[in-house]
This record gives sequence, C-alpha cells and structure tokens, in this order.
Amino acid sequence: MKYVGYIRKTNTNTNTDIRPRLNALPGTWGQQERQQSHFVLHKLMGTKPDRQCFNGIADPVFIHDADYRLVLVNDAYCQVAGVTDSEALGKHYWEVFPPGTGPLPECEGVVDGDSHRPVHDEIKVGSKRFLSNSYHYHDSASSTPQFLHILIDITDSEVIDTALRETKELLQTIINAVPVRIFWKDRELRYLGANTLFANDAGYKSGDELICKNDMDMPW
Repeated sequence: MKYVGYIRKTNTNTNTDIRPRLNALPGTWGQQERQQSHFVLHKLMGTKPDRQCFNGIADPVFIHDADYRLVLVNDAYCQVAGVTDSEALGKHYWEVFPPGTGPLPECEGVVDGDSHRPVHDEIKVGSKRFLSNSYHYHDSASSTPQFLHILIDITDSEVIDTALRETKELLQTIINAVPVRIFWKDRELRYLGANTLFANDAGYKSGDELICKNDMDMPW
C-alpha cells in the first residue's frame, strides 16, 4: 500500500453535489458552519475559484491537477498541514498533507479515469482521522482536469464509537457475572442477547450467538 495511514475506501453512485453527504457526516462542524460551507461550495462549482470564497470553507480543502500537484489550498488546509500556501503549491499533495508516499487509492482511480463518481478515502494522520471526499472539479478558466478534496475530521465520531463499544462490553461483563439467567428480545420476540448462563442452557457459548433467533430455535 503506497499511502501511509490509509484505512479503507468507499465510493458512491450519487452525483457530484456533495452537500447532502457533508451534512450527514459526523465531524467538527456546527450547523452554521455547514450552511456556510454549502453556500461556498455552490459558488465554487463550475467557476474559477475565488480566494475569499475558498477560504470560507470550514474544513481543509485542496485542488490538485492530473499530476497530483497542488494548485489551490484554503486556509484550513494550511493550518492543519502547518504550511503557508506558497510552501504547499506545486508539490504533490502527499508531500504536504495528508502525508504519504503516493496518491490516495480512490483518488488515483478518479485521476486514471477508472471512476467518474465522487469517492471517499478514510485516512489516519497521527491521532486524527479524516474522510477525504474527492471528485472531478471543473474550473471554467482551465482546460486541464483538476480534482477537489475536502477533508472531514471524523476523530470525534471514532471516540464516541469507542466509548459506546467499551460501555457495551462492560455491561455484558456485569450481566455475565449475575448468577441468574438473563436475556432480552425485540418487539418481534427475537433475541437481542443474553448472559452466558442462559446461552449455555440453550446450547450456545455466548449470548451473541442467540441474536436474531426466536424460541423456535431453542432446544426446549
């Protein structure tokens, strides 16, 4: 794998308007920031980028050419990368931010023409996690293809997921220590879980093996 910190890739069949997806993604934006960024993105699409407009986007954004060299970056990108725009422009984006040894896998597919749809790469840089939304960018003043990336900070959502998982594991440990049979079901009377005592009585090793089963699947 050429890219340092690459986690996974996804793509989508939706059109190039990324505003609904940005609104749905967890991250550091507030509602006011999202609305402002949506307005800015609308003004940018299909036009020559305006510096003030470009810097109105709250999260790191960069545009690169077909050789993956940076042609435009916003203030948020410079801040997270720890560089000025003059230090960043002209370099391969992985030489600046996010750091790596080559293009993001899904980004490379778009540049090579393998995909004409907006794509996502999830990456990790230090303790931060980002979702890179990338897609073809049309600059009316340029005849060469360009590609735009918006980096959404999803670190907080990972922290929440970890806390929820640890809480669930702790609760399951407590339930397993109780010297009585415990189980719980959904409204369709399907098992959602059980403690170890109940699972063993039913012929299973753990309560997780009972998930989605009903009483007809039980040995009694």
